[in-house]
Amino acid sequence: MKLNHDCIRELMIYLEENLACVDAIDIDEIELSNFNKEDITYSILKLNEAEYISGKICKTMSGDVSGFVDSITWNGHKFLDTIRDNKVWKETKNILSKVSSASISFTASVASQVLTNLISQYMELNPVI
Repeated sequence: MKLNHDCIRELMIYLEENLACVDAIDIDEIELSNFNKEDITYSILKLNEAEYISGKICKTMSGDVSGFVDSITWNGHKFLDTIRDNKVWKETKNILSKVSSASISFTASVASQVLTNLISQYMELNPVI
Protein backbone atom coordinates (compact mmCIF):
# COMPACT_ATOMS: atom_id res chain seq x y z
CA MET A 1 0.00 0.00 0.00
CA LYS A 2 1.21 3.49 -0.81
CA LEU A 3 1.60 6.02 1.99
CA ASN A 4 -0.56 9.08 1.39
CA HIS A 5 1.32 12.13 2.69
CA ASP A 6 -1.76 14.36 2.47
CA CYS A 7 -3.63 11.87 4.66
CA ILE A 8 -0.72 11.84 7.13
CA ARG A 9 -0.86 15.64 7.39
CA GLU A 10 -4.65 15.82 7.71
CA LEU A 11 -4.64 13.04 10.30
CA MET A 12 -2.02 14.78 12.42
CA ILE A 13 -3.98 18.04 12.28
CA TYR A 14 -7.18 16.16 13.16
CA LEU A 15 -5.54 14.49 16.15
CA GLU A 16 -4.10 17.77 17.39
CA GLU A 17 -7.53 19.40 17.19
CA ASN A 18 -9.48 16.50 18.73
CA LEU A 19 -7.26 14.89 21.36
CA ALA A 20 -7.58 16.14 24.91
CA CYS A 21 -4.82 15.74 27.49
CA VAL A 22 -6.56 12.85 29.29
CA ASP A 23 -8.54 11.51 26.34
CA ALA A 24 -8.13 8.96 23.59
CA ILE A 25 -9.66 8.60 20.13
CA ASP A 26 -10.90 5.25 18.90
CA ILE A 27 -9.36 4.77 15.46
CA ASP A 28 -12.68 3.40 14.15
CA GLU A 29 -14.24 6.82 14.84
CA ILE A 30 -11.71 8.85 12.85
CA GLU A 31 -13.15 10.20 9.64
CA LEU A 32 -11.43 12.55 7.23
CA SER A 33 -13.64 13.71 4.38
CA ASN A 34 -10.97 13.47 1.67
CA PHE A 35 -9.67 10.00 2.57
CA ASN A 36 -11.03 6.48 2.76
CA LYS A 37 -10.83 4.28 5.85
CA GLU A 38 -7.96 2.23 4.39
CA ASP A 39 -5.78 5.35 3.91
CA ILE A 40 -6.60 6.56 7.42
CA THR A 41 -5.89 3.20 9.04
CA TYR A 42 -2.62 2.73 7.14
CA SER A 43 -1.55 6.28 8.08
CA ILE A 44 -2.28 5.57 11.75
CA LEU A 45 -0.19 2.41 11.60
CA LYS A 46 2.74 4.22 9.99
CA LEU A 47 2.56 7.23 12.32
CA ASN A 48 2.59 4.82 15.25
CA GLU A 49 5.62 2.98 13.80
CA ALA A 50 7.39 6.32 13.32
CA GLU A 51 6.57 7.15 16.95
CA TYR A 52 4.72 10.33 15.98
CA ILE A 53 1.61 9.14 17.83
CA SER A 54 1.07 6.83 20.79
CA GLY A 55 -1.74 4.60 21.86
CA LYS A 56 -2.78 0.97 21.64
CA ILE A 57 -3.11 -0.19 18.05
CA CYS A 58 -3.59 -3.85 17.18
CA LYS A 59 -3.57 -5.56 13.81
CA THR A 60 -5.15 -9.00 13.61
CA MET A 61 -4.07 -11.88 11.40
CA SER A 62 -7.06 -11.12 9.16
CA GLY A 63 -5.77 -7.56 8.64
CA ASP A 64 -8.32 -5.75 10.80
CA VAL A 65 -6.96 -2.86 12.83
CA SER A 66 -8.44 -1.59 16.08
CA GLY A 67 -7.37 0.49 19.03
CA PHE A 68 -6.97 4.08 20.05
CA VAL A 69 -4.63 7.03 19.82
CA ASP A 70 -4.05 8.82 23.12
CA SER A 71 -1.40 11.40 22.21
CA ILE A 72 0.88 12.98 19.70
CA THR A 73 4.49 12.44 20.73
CA TRP A 74 7.16 15.13 20.99
CA ASN A 75 8.52 14.12 17.57
CA GLY A 76 4.99 14.08 16.20
CA HIS A 77 4.48 17.66 17.32
CA LYS A 78 7.80 18.66 15.76
CA PHE A 79 6.72 17.04 12.49
CA LEU A 80 3.29 18.68 12.61
CA ASP A 81 4.75 22.10 13.41
CA THR A 82 6.89 21.76 10.28
CA ILE A 83 4.11 20.69 7.88
CA ARG A 84 1.08 22.55 9.30
CA ASP A 85 1.43 25.79 7.30
CA ASN A 86 -0.39 25.52 3.95
CA LYS A 87 2.32 27.45 2.09
CA VAL A 88 5.08 25.21 3.46
CA TRP A 89 3.04 22.09 2.69
CA LYS A 90 2.28 23.19 -0.87
CA GLU A 91 5.95 23.87 -1.61
CA THR A 92 7.02 20.65 0.11
CA LYS A 93 4.61 18.65 -2.05
CA ASN A 94 5.87 20.46 -5.13
CA ILE A 95 9.46 19.47 -4.34
CA LEU A 96 8.52 15.89 -3.44
CA SER A 97 6.61 15.50 -6.71
CA LYS A 98 10.01 15.55 -8.47
CA VAL A 99 11.02 12.24 -6.86
CA SER A 100 9.28 8.88 -7.02
CA SER A 101 9.22 8.20 -3.27
CA ALA A 102 9.71 9.96 0.03
CA SER A 103 9.59 8.64 3.57
CA ILE A 104 7.90 10.50 6.40
CA SER A 105 11.28 11.52 7.81
CA PHE A 106 12.44 12.73 4.38
CA THR A 107 9.18 14.66 3.97
CA ALA A 108 9.83 16.27 7.35
CA SER A 109 13.37 17.19 6.27
CA VAL A 110 12.17 18.80 3.04
CA ALA A 111 9.39 20.67 4.87
CA SER A 112 11.92 21.88 7.44
CA GLN A 113 14.18 23.22 4.68
CA VAL A 114 11.20 24.90 2.97
CA LEU A 115 10.26 26.54 6.27
CA THR A 116 13.86 27.61 6.88
CA ASN A 117 14.01 29.18 3.41
CA LEU A 118 10.73 31.05 3.96
CA ILE A 119 12.00 32.40 7.28
CA SER A 120 15.31 33.42 5.67
CA GLN A 121 13.45 35.29 2.94
CA TYR A 122 11.33 37.03 5.56
CA MET A 123 14.44 37.97 7.57
CA GLU A 124 16.09 39.47 4.47
CA LEU A 125 13.02 41.66 3.89
CA ASN A 126 12.61 42.51 7.59
CA PRO A 127 16.07 42.63 9.16
CA VAL A 128 16.31 42.50 12.93
CA ILE A 129 18.33 45.36 14.37
